[in-house]
Amino acid sequence: MRQKINRKQIFDAVKEYIEIHGYAPAQREISDSLGCSLYKVNEYIRDMLDDGTLETDHPEGSSRAFRVPGMKMVDTQKLEKALEQLDDLLYHCRDMAIEQEDSIWNQDVEALEMVIGAVKITEERRKQE
Repeated sequence: MRQKINRKQIFDAVKEYIEIHGYAPAQREISDSLGCSLYKVNEYIRDMLDDGTLETDHPEGSSRAFRVPGMKMVDTQKLEKALEQLDDLLYHCRDMAIEQEDSIWNQDVEALEMVIGAVKITEERRKQE
């Protein structure tokens, strides 16, 4: 049985998907994840595009062609490359922390470990879906 949904649920589903994947979901994916009709998702997406809650530069009906204003999309290939660079920087900071015995290097190591860990957790979630 299809669930009754509202506009906020669809908007939240779009935001969450973009946060995880870095790009907008297909309307079918929204429908499947919320257990509602594709017709209802299409209707709400059109309404949100009309009132500016969502934006697009593409013709109506284009797949994954909408975005949340102010929310940035992530190029996952660039993100993976940046993560590799951060890993390299982390190794360098660890070496410097050992050589210099300076607390500032240890602080850099802790900060990098935290950022890298957060990005990896997000990437793992994205890959699981």
